[in-house]
Amino acid sequence: MRAYLISAENFTVTEVEHAGDLASIYAHLGCDHVDTLRMPRGDAIYFADEIEEPGDRFFTVVGTGALIAGKGLFVGSDDEGKDAEPSVEIAQLARVVRFLVSAGRNLHSVIPEPVGVIPEPTITVTALERAPAAGRA
Repeated sequence: MRAYLISAENFTVTEVEHAGDLASIYAHLGCDHVDTLRMPRGDAIYFADEIEEPGDRFFTVVGTGALIAGKGLFVGSDDEGKDAEPSVEIAQLARVVRFLVSAGRNLHSVIPEPVGVIPEPTITVTALERAPAAGRA
């Protein structure tokens, strides 16, 4: 079945084939233990629940409040709660995934182009510019 692999390391959202079992989830995520973030439409994101050194790259899905290190496998679910194809298209998911890079105590948003499937991303790290204080030029 179709699923989407979100990679904070590569700043990509990629369509992958998922067998619907734990072995497939472990293979896609490169781990032995997973946790699940449930989404409003019944979709879910599987992610590694034990990362010794999470590194400096993360992703989030707008509206979830969750910050995930490494990779996430985005799947749908059927009426019995088993994995199924996602309820959204890859471009819809890519619009709400935000990649973040930590720099000390700060997180900076990374905006890959174009939105959608990104085989070779061009990365721009942006930081908010502060407006000059009143009375300063």
